[in-house]
Amino acid sequence: MADELRFARLRQARDLVAQAQAAAIAAVRPGAEAAAVDEAARTVIRGAGMIHSVEPGVYHTSFGGIRIEDDVLVTESGAEVLAPISAHLGAS
Repeated sequence: MADELRFARLRQARDLVAQAQAAAIAAVRPGAEAAAVDEAARTVIRGAGMIHSVEPGVYHTSFGGIRIEDDVLVTESGAEVLAPISAHLGAS
């Protein structure tokens, strides 16, 4: 029974993320600001107690790309980064 409940919760979460993805894709068009695309997804999945992956990325055809990801808990008063890491690229 516990596995059935876990599977049902995972399916609900996956369906919610799929709805957010569809909303974001629908907002993509030439000239659209990244914030508008992000907002389209976040209006679907926002609420206290939820955890979001914040992962901006930049990709370029000549050298590849980079993405920085943090998991952020939505709190009653704002947000809490759950596992902060440095994104600084220091000299090696």
